[in-house]
Amino acid sequence: MGRIGAPYGVRGWFRVQHYTETLDGLAAYPVWWVGRSPDYGSYRLLDWRVHGSALVVQLEGIEDRALAEALRGQDIVIPREALPPAAEGEFYQADLIGLEVVNQKGLLLGHVHDMLDTGAPHPVMVVQAETGVQTLIPFVEVFILGVDLGNARVDVVWETED
Repeated sequence: MGRIGAPYGVRGWFRVQHYTETLDGLAAYPVWWVGRSPDYGSYRLLDWRVHGSALVVQLEGIEDRALAEALRGQDIVIPREALPPAAEGEFYQADLIGLEVVNQKGLLLGHVHDMLDTGAPHPVMVVQAETGVQTLIPFVEVFILGVDLGNARVDVVWETED
């Protein structure tokens, strides 16, 4: 859902790099899980505000700049059960993990291994083949023909080097 950024001030506040649709989307969740997979600790959200083009927050137990700095770069996750259900025809990126990826010629390219947020305006799908080779496919309409959660499949326009 996001990543801890640079400290903001001296009282434990810090900037947040958000992956939510809106800048303040994470503020809707009263408890955040912070860390690096698989080790996360839970923190209660004490306060937040939009500062310019950034979200700045204060979490319970993070009371000074040094503690905020120690969290820098760690992931912010929200348990799946705390998220609202996806709207009809929509899905969370996490729903894609494990789905098979098939190109327009019917060739199985592999399975979705991860979704990367690279700073581009769209995520990148990491597809891992049986051989272990990974292919990065931008998750944009020109390459993604469709997602079928019921059949555990993502159809793509993507050529292979065969």
